[in-house]
Amino acid sequence: MSTNFGKNYKWTERDRITWETDIDKKDNYEYDYEEPIVDPRYYDYLKGYSDLPHRSLADRLRHKKPTIYGRSREGRRLYGPANISDLGMPTNFNFKREWIADKLLIEEALNVEFKQLLGEGAFGQVWRVRVVANRTHYAAKVLELRRFATDKNANVRESMKQMLLEVDAVRGLQHPNLTRIEIVLHVRDAVTDFPSAFVVIFMELCDGSLEDEIYYRPNHQMTEREARDWFFQIIGALKYLHENRVAHMDIKPENILVQKQPQAVYKLADLGLALTFQPNEPMLTNDRLLGTPGFLAPELVYQDALSIRKLLGMSNRHKATVCDVYSLGITLAVSLGGASRFSHYLNPQHGMTLNLNAYMRDTLLRPDGRFSETDDVITLLKGMCAVNPANRFTIDQVFQHNWISQWY
Repeated sequence: MSTNFGKNYKWTERDRITWETDIDKKDNYEYDYEEPIVDPRYYDYLKGYSDLPHRSLADRLRHKKPTIYGRSREGRRLYGPANISDLGMPTNFNFKREWIADKLLIEEALNVEFKQLLGEGAFGQVWRVRVVANRTHYAAKVLELRRFATDKNANVRESMKQMLLEVDAVRGLQHPNLTRIEIVLHVRDAVTDFPSAFVVIFMELCDGSLEDEIYYRPNHQMTEREARDWFFQIIGALKYLHENRVAHMDIKPENILVQKQPQAVYKLADLGLALTFQPNEPMLTNDRLLGTPGFLAPELVYQDALSIRKLLGMSNRHKATVCDVYSLGITLAVSLGGASRFSHYLNPQHGMTLNLNAYMRDTLLRPDGRFSETDDVITLLKGMCAVNPANRFTIDQVFQHNWISQWY
């Protein structure tokens, strides 16, 4: 197999046949470092080139060799969490080092500019980045290991797996309504030379989020047609994720991005809490409470209070796919009813679940709202957000519902 894996490499039929065997020979590949790219095959694959070999999630899960995510500023190849020793945190790891120093080094080494801080969350920052050479703009998510492993005895392997969860969930997947990851860069700790004190994920840059779109609508409410447009796109992306054994676990308006030109394209983003599953493994949640208050499926909220279930030999694990359906249903309700008083309808006992019936009564249903109890969108919301997961709609049932099927 040719070792020329620069950006102009063309795949042959023989490459397709030997993909699974030759992928193990990464150390023999030649890399073109004129651009700060991941293993160029993944870079091209994620950009959606149609002539690349298709690798299903099952194939990727069977492949246990380390995956090249990016490079250090010294030009050395770096590997993903599968290649990290199962050790505790180095004793002299510099937790206090600030991101700004590494930002300056990355700007100089890769000829990029961190132009604008777009936002900051629990695990890091998101920047607007410009590649000087070709004037391409990205959204760069900066993840800090110290936010995943705050204990000096923290397990490096597990912390790294959590930090790279979003990358691992979508690697090899492509869908027009999923945000695309272009480049993943590791940054080394200056004291210990320990890889991945920071990880920078370069993603396609969008124009805003569904949260913004809702906010700027009259009365902070979308029309039924506007809501149907984004919903149909996102339910397709979610179905695609589930078919590829990935559950999102944090669907909400701010995690749905939009590109406005030439027409509005909505993209499901931020898989930092995603769950991935092996082929034939049941897609069940773990013991972690995943998601955002108000958008969490009730069974996830109550599982911590149900330790008696374990004593009775009962499982606290739940179908991850219907948890996603519930969160998407709440997101649809918010896009139609507005989020200005959303927090007023959270369960007063724990503040984690939404009283959907009260929310719909006050924001969606007549006499003051736009809909009646029998309108298609209301029956869809009730089916998607049923408290009992056994009674909740599946994604296939959502697609078959009249609110969708009569239009698409």
